[in-house]
Amino acid sequence: MMPGAERAELNYGGKVIMPPSALDKLSRLHIAYPMLFELRNGSKDKVTHAGVLEFIADEGRVYLPHWVPIHYLLSFFPFLHVFPGGD
Repeated sequence: MMPGAERAELNYGGKVIMPPSALDKLSRLHIAYPMLFELRNGSKDKVTHAGVLEFIADEGRVYLPHWVPIHYLLSFFPFLHVFPGGD
């Protein structure tokens, strides 16, 4: 999932890891906690939701559990869009 120490347990939940800049931007929006995000693959018309575990990802990256690309048939991640919300 991420470089560094193996954290296999992250692959089985419904949480993503986002970069610190995301926390900075989201905190200025005054969104409700816990943070819930919509993950959308428009080219496959697939949608799921995820929470955020940590804000330690490299800038420009969102780390997903391994089941997300498998279940949502993602082979090219730029087509996955992350939106705040979950209503």
